[in-house]
Amino acid sequence: MKDFAQQKKDIKKNKSVSNIATGKSPVPIKLILALMVFPIVFLMGSGLFFNIESEIYTVEKTENDITFTFEQDLRNENIYLELEKIYEEATCESYLQIETYGKKIFAEETLDKMRELGFEPYLEEVTSKNYDGILFRVMIGPMQSISDTNNARETLIRADFLPLLRTRCTQI
Repeated sequence: MKDFAQQKKDIKKNKSVSNIATGKSPVPIKLILALMVFPIVFLMGSGLFFNIESEIYTVEKTENDITFTFEQDLRNENIYLELEKIYEEATCESYLQIETYGKKIFAEETLDKMRELGFEPYLEEVTSKNYDGILFRVMIGPMQSISDTNNARETLIRADFLPLLRTRCTQI
């Protein structure tokens, strides 16, 4: 069967052929000249703004008169006396906050889990600026020592809880 439709003959120019053969430059000569003139003008102009001549400075030896009294203060126990006075006037107790709930039912469930782990937990009711209502904190404490606090914290972490250490200090 003969195809009677007219065939379009696409004559495409080969773009891979350089313009050098035709005598045209791929980059305009004016652009090349402008790029060459610009750095020269810039260097000449910067010479006007920046003073090339610099003054000669001489280095003079200075004597520093600094004395450190920290070691002497430690020997005289001045720093320790101040800290001991602060600690003598305050007593601090450590608590572990297990979790905080908005509903008392969930807090009571956690209380039961704490008792199963061998702790004596209690509920603390608190209010918050960010929450309208009462929050229920599940707490353990006060702890007798730092060692007891760390041991209890490790036990709670192994039981998939993330307790927060709370310290309450009161002035005597």
